[in-house]
Amino acid sequence: MVVSDKSLVLLSRSFVNFKSLVLVSCEWFTTDGLAVIAANCRSLRELDLQQNEVDDDNGQWLSCFPESCTSLVSLNTCETCGKIS
Repeated sequence: MVVSDKSLVLLSRSFVNFKSLVLVSCEWFTTDGLAVIAANCRSLRELDLQQNEVDDDNGQWLSCFPESCTSLVSLNTCETCGKIS
């Protein structure tokens, strides 16, 4: 499935309180899109990125989760292609 950074931005702005995002076997999004999800979705409990092709644009997307964010319980990057810093 094709998922763009633009789609991730729209998702993060439209559904700021969602708790789970699962992307399996997707392509065309980058760590910039993941950074927006991390920064805007403060209720996110699960981020599952299995078997995706992710382009690493900035390398610092995990640091976009707010320091006070304690809601993230599960982060899965199993079999994800591309560099995940």
